Amino acid sequence: MELDELKNTWAALDKRLKENNTLNEVIILKMIQVKVEKTLNRLIFWDIFSVFILIAVIPVIVYWLDKYSGRLLFGDIAVIYGGIICVVSAIWYIYKIRELIKIDVTENIRDNIYYTNKYAVLVKREKLIMAFVGPSIALLCIAAYAEAKVSVSLWILLGSMFVLASLITAWSYKRLYQKNIDSILKSLGEIKELEEE
Repeated sequence: MELDELKNTWAALDKRLKENNTLNEVIILKMIQVKVEKTLNRLIFWDIFSVFILIAVIPVIVYWLDKYSGRLLFGDIAVIYGGIICVVSAIWYIYKIRELIKIDVTENIRDNIYYTNKYAVLVKREKLIMAFVGPSIALLCIAAYAEAKVSVSLWILLGSMFVLASLITAWSYKRLYQKNIDSILKSLGEIKELEEE
């Protein structure tokens, strides 16, 4: 009789342990999914914020061209070039956002990993393009300032703006994009492992 009771107790404990393991896996899966969604929202917010900033600059460019065009050749070229960069960049960011919102942690993990890697490739391409665009804008601004023979204080302001823009750009690619993309890929890998068990 004691042996039967011991077997029944053991079976009940084994069943409870399996239920606890399943419950723990579900809890862990939900925690990882929440982490991925937070990280995705951070990237989406940053890209949407960038679109709004770029769109907000366009009226300033139009105003400058309306009031001051024709006075400085390099100034006009810099402003027109900047306007083109703003429009193209806004379209680029909207495309990136469109790719990023395809990631859904409740759907197929392989597709999510694919979309995350595609987004990472878009960010790498953007970095390469910025390596050309940033210095070209700087050179046009320097040429426009030299043509206008501006004061030293405006040169200091221009230099400060370029340093600040460089720091923000470096921070965004290193700390914001790369860190969050790596976090998403790591979490998606963990979800994939949990599903395969």
